[in-house]
Amino acid sequence: MARAIIKIRDKYFIWSTIVDAPIVYGSTKEQLLNYFINEAIEKAKLAFNDQMERVEDIGHGYCGLFKDVSLDEIVSHNNLGENGASLNIDEIYYKYGDSNMIQMSDLKKGMWVAYIANQVNYGGEIEVGRVKSWNDKFVFVVYKCAENWDRYEDYTGVATKIEDLVIYDGD
Repeated sequence: MARAIIKIRDKYFIWSTIVDAPIVYGSTKEQLLNYFINEAIEKAKLAFNDQMERVEDIGHGYCGLFKDVSLDEIVSHNNLGENGASLNIDEIYYKYGDSNMIQMSDLKKGMWVAYIANQVNYGGEIEVGRVKSWNDKFVFVVYKCAENWDRYEDYTGVATKIEDLVIYDGD
C-alpha cells in the first residue's frame, strides 16, 4: 500500500493511494508519532513471533534461501576460535551461552573460576584457579599454587581476559 503523511492546515493525515483517502486523520504530530510507534511495535511482535516459531521448529529463524539450511551449516562459517578458527555448536554454547559466564560486576576476590579458552580453542583441559585481582582489561587469576589454595594470594596471578573465564562450580 502506497501511503504518505500529508498536512492540511494544522492537522496531519496518512494518505493512501490505494483508497485515495486518509487512513489516519486529524492528528497532531505527537499523535501521529504514537501511531507509527504502535504500528512498528505490532509489526516487530509479529516478526519476532514468526521468527521464534522457526527457531523452535528448526533451530534458527532464517527464512527464504536459508530456511532449509541446518543450524550446523549456518554457524560453520564463524571465526570465533583462536586465530579465526571456526567453533562448532557445542563450543559456541560453552563459550558464549553458559550461564556461568562472568561479568565484571560478578568478580570477587578469591572466587573460583575456570579458564575455558584452551578447551574451546584446542580441545585441551580446563584450568581452574582463583581470582586474585582485576582491572578494566584483565582478571588476574592464580592457576597453579602447588595445591596450596589457602595461600593463593602469595602466588602471581595470570592476566586473563574475562570472556575466557566462567564461574567454576566444581563440576
